[in-house]
Amino acid sequence: MSLIIVESPTKAKTFNRLLKDKENKYFVFATMGHIRDLVSDELAIDYEKNFQPKYEIIKNKKKVIDQLKKLAEKDNEIILATDPDREGESIAYHIAYLLGFFKEEWPNFLKVETPKKIKRIVFHEITKKALEEALKNPMDLRMDLVKAQMARRLLDRIVGYELSPLLWKKVGKNWLSAGRVQTIALRLIVEREKEIENFLVEEFYRIKGFFEIHKNHLEAKLITFHHQPIEKKETVDLFAGPYQFSKTIIDKKNVEEVVYELKNDSYKVLEIKEEVVYRYPPPPFITSTLQQEAFYRFGFSSKMTMKLAQDLFEQGYITYHRTDSFNLST
Repeated sequence: MSLIIVESPTKAKTFNRLLKDKENKYFVFATMGHIRDLVSDELAIDYEKNFQPKYEIIKNKKKVIDQLKKLAEKDNEIILATDPDREGESIAYHIAYLLGFFKEEWPNFLKVETPKKIKRIVFHEITKKALEEALKNPMDLRMDLVKAQMARRLLDRIVGYELSPLLWKKVGKNWLSAGRVQTIALRLIVEREKEIENFLVEEFYRIKGFFEIHKNHLEAKLITFHHQPIEKKETVDLFAGPYQFSKTIIDKKNVEEVVYELKNDSYKVLEIKEEVVYRYPPPPFITSTLQQEAFYRFGFSSKMTMKLAQDLFEQGYITYHRTDSFNLST
């Protein structure tokens, strides 16, 4: 029998449903998320040894690891079926390490030859077809993704542990924290707020005309006045980069004069054009557009949206939601 390892019970339940005709061939086990992380009560990174991390088994996962090791002893083949992103690859690696398939000699990760086989399967949707295809085409662990996740985790720890105490000293508030992402995001918010406060409001006007021709109503937009375009483009330098916007040359000083002249003028329809306009459906969601739409429509936070999407993915209803790709399987 082969042991398939996933992260969540929901995902395990979906796997069991899809593999019910092969239940004697596979056993699915869920780790309940990450099982190994940096030691929690210290920096756990040795600067003198090329930023070597110090890992430990997460405290509430020791029973899970014991159970996992007992199951692994019985089965001839281990199949890692965690999510296809960095976090999923990291979970798969730490499982493989704890089961004795890897040896760490930082910064190298050495594969250990064992009588048992270990495989990694990758899929972007949890359907019968995708799962069977993945099982037919296993691969090795993608160590570049594992290293990318480790680098991100180390940066999180370094910024949090080294900068947060400095922040406490400077500001005098021990509940504040610095972070790899949150500190940069805060800087962007502060700079944007400064730009909003310093922004000079300028009033300008766009003019529309409403006409009736043979009982047909027509709406027209003023685009030129005295043969001169009324729209002009301007660029301002913001913290995030140059921003271009358009405004008109019609302001408080001349708007009444322009309107008066337009009202007392005569107009002629010179040409009527008809054209076919094609409207295409919007592309499939990627992570950012899914979060934006969920906020606009329902007021969901990014965290809630991703939790709901994770549940839908694990139940086999949507493709993997952490992606920048518009491509869908056929």
